Amino acid sequence: MRRIALCATAALLTACCFATAALADGNTTVVVDSHVTPVIRPFTTKTTSATLGLKLTFSGANGTPAATLKQVILKFTYGARLNGKLFPSCTADKIRNHKPCPKGSQIGSGTALGQIGDPPNAAEEPINLTLYNGPKGKSITFRVRGQQPAVIDVPFDAPLKTFSGGTYNYGLFVTVPEILQRVAGLPISLKFFDVKVGAARIVKGHKRGYVETLICPPKALVPLQGDFSFIDSDPFHIDTYMHCGA
Repeated sequence: MRRIALCATAALLTACCFATAALADGNTTVVVDSHVTPVIRPFTTKTTSATLGLKLTFSGANGTPAATLKQVILKFTYGARLNGKLFPSCTADKIRNHKPCPKGSQIGSGTALGQIGDPPNAAEEPINLTLYNGPKGKSITFRVRGQQPAVIDVPFDAPLKTFSGGTYNYGLFVTVPEILQRVAGLPISLKFFDVKVGAARIVKGHKRGYVETLICPPKALVPLQGDFSFIDSDPFHIDTYMHCGA
C-alpha cells in the first residue's frame, strides 16, 4: 500500500485538472482550498477512512479569464495511505467504448464552472466531474461532462507516481486533453474546480477507505505543492497546505 500525504487525494482531485483557457494576456493564478475530514484526535494503530476535498479557483490578470491549462503536477508528502489496490478500477478507454465502470470503482465526484468563448460573448458551462480508481491504483481516471451550451463528455487517465526521495512522496501528473482546451473552436476557461474523494468498501469483513490516515488533529496543516502550465501565460507554482477539518 502506498503512503501519501493527507492532501494526496485532494491532489488527485486537484489533479482532476482539466482545461482552463487562454482568453487574455497576462499571468494566471490559482487559489487552493483543501481539507481532510473527519478530524481524528487520538493516535491509534488502526487507520480511519477519510474524505479529501479540494477547491481550485482560477483567474487571470486584473479579473480576466484564466489561461488555457496544459499540465498540472501535484506533489504530496507522507502521512496517509492510498488503497487503490483494494478497489475495482476503470479506464478512460472503457468509458470511451461505452462500457460501464465496475461497481465500487468510483472514488470521487465534484463540479466545476467553465466559460466557453471570448468575452463579451462568452457563455458559462456547468461541469460534472466523476473520478475512478485506475488499474492497480496507479492512476486516476477522470470523466468531464457538460450539456450546455456545448455537449462535453471526455474521460482521461492521470498517472500517480512515487518519488524516490525528498520532501514529497507521491505525485499526480495531469496532462490536459486538447479537446478540453477548446470546444467547437472556442477556448474553455475554468473558473473553479470543486471535488471530493471519500470512497469506502468492505474488504474481508472490514471497512476500508480509498484514503486512510492514522491522525488528523484539528487545524493541522499538511504540505501540498502544485505546478501549473498554461497556454499564453507564465507557469504558476504554489506551496500550500491541506487543512484537517471542514
